[in-house]
Amino acid sequence: MKVKKDIKNILIVAAMVLASLFFINMSLAANTAKVTVDLANLRETPDENSTILEQLTLNEEVEIVEQDGDWYKVIARKITGYIRKDLIAVTEQVNNQETNTRR
Repeated sequence: MKVKKDIKNILIVAAMVLASLFFINMSLAANTAKVTVDLANLRETPDENSTILEQLTLNEEVEIVEQDGDWYKVIARKITGYIRKDLIAVTEQVNNQETNTRR
């Protein structure tokens, strides 16, 4: 009887782990977007006057990390920076959570 109970507990734990991995993977799925202008500046902070880290070209894909007002924090070419929302088209839905950090 103890063996059956142990097997049942192992199966329950395994099912919970698999379900957790599924939901974690869904939440970590990258939100992506493409640049919609010929040249877009990837900036250090969400500000028009901040340092330009890189210049991105039309249809270049970026990974969206978070939303910050009228800006997205993105990863492009292994560089993390900010790009204005009107310069990219989201190809996967972005989490609506906004950050209130302004620099």
